[in-house]
Amino acid sequence: MINIETKHDGFTAFGGLAHIFNVMESCGILKLIDKELGPRGVRRSSFSYADVFKALAAIYLTGGECLEDVNRTRDFWSGESRIPSPDVIGRSLKELKAAGVYRQSEKNAAYKFNMASRMNRLLVKSARMLGQLPLSGELVIDYDNQLIATEKKDAEYSYKHLSGYFPGVAAIGPAIVYLENRDGNASVKFCQRETLRRMFGHLKKELPGREFVFRADAGSYTKEVLEMVSGECSRFFVRANACGRRRAMYEEYKGWRKAEVDGERLEAADFCFDDFDRCGHLRLVVQRAVNDDGESPDLFGKQYTYRAILTNDFLMTGEEVISFYNQRGAAERNFDMQNNDFGWSHMPFSDMAENTVFLIMTAILKNFYGMLAREVSRHVPGLKATSRVKRFVNKFVSVPAKWVRTGRRRILKLFSPYNFYDRFAYRI
Repeated sequence: MINIETKHDGFTAFGGLAHIFNVMESCGILKLIDKELGPRGVRRSSFSYADVFKALAAIYLTGGECLEDVNRTRDFWSGESRIPSPDVIGRSLKELKAAGVYRQSEKNAAYKFNMASRMNRLLVKSARMLGQLPLSGELVIDYDNQLIATEKKDAEYSYKHLSGYFPGVAAIGPAIVYLENRDGNASVKFCQRETLRRMFGHLKKELPGREFVFRADAGSYTKEVLEMVSGECSRFFVRANACGRRRAMYEEYKGWRKAEVDGERLEAADFCFDDFDRCGHLRLVVQRAVNDDGESPDLFGKQYTYRAILTNDFLMTGEEVISFYNQRGAAERNFDMQNNDFGWSHMPFSDMAENTVFLIMTAILKNFYGMLAREVSRHVPGLKATSRVKRFVNKFVSVPAKWVRTGRRRILKLFSPYNFYDRFAYRI
């Protein structure tokens, strides 16, 4: 039997938070938050919005799931860093909410939208400051709508048979740069043109002189959206919906060429597209693969699955277009991380406007984590710049620590068999 002795002597299990707080101070993200969001409260003792951001980091970068999890670390760090309570975090985020607006459909159905312009401005500026955006060349924007399932009082029932919100989210690489919330029962195509116009307005204001490339799924395949996008971007790549007429054209076509894209064997072909008048001459790149459903090909003949990409790019080969569009799948990883690592699956409030602030603030935290993981992975074996938060906590954050006083100053003492912590300064 192993003899066990428990000591309650001012220890924490998350000593790696010290480095995280130091990076926040040195990179300027805390100053940017206070500058953009302004002061909070009338007394100097009031917690700032930067303090709230640090508290969110203390929650989600230690594996927490809800605002109350800040209490696991708050007492230990409160003497050196200002960490607010869960109630203060909630009140602070509520103060930042912006009023929503309603848009009426042709069938007189009203849908609520929340733009949160001030928070979105901070989102873009923080991503740029954290070095999460390419410094040169075209910026590839991946846009998608993500259903966030929740049972809040204003959550609407969606076509996915779940209640929740259905925000439109834009990402440039691993960084989220725009988020606009909407009712869960609102179609992704409803008012998407206006959403994208506001998105491009934000990005062009904060990133002047840059050219954009737009990628999206079939939810953006409408004449109105593509007319607007073609005027804002140098190139676009959008998944095209199939119809009976086009499928018949694909099946009758005999010029399919065999190709291998990203390790997948398929057949590809190019077709002209002129259904959308004001978009100019467009190109439809179609790929097909045998639909292996277990049926005998001798009985029904070969059955194919067709996927089409609509683009205004005529310089890339069809295989290059398919490969470039497939890279959009990396943006789907953002939703997985936000849902499972940064609290999107546990909405803290019962109002869309307040939850929109939470969504954007945690998106800023995710962008900060991307920069942090890139830096720390240079020193920590087994940790990559693309590692999930769970691995980051296990490899770096989760280390016993205790405050000790020596030489008239407080030093954080870490208890670790690894020496990579010596490369970071822990004096706060």
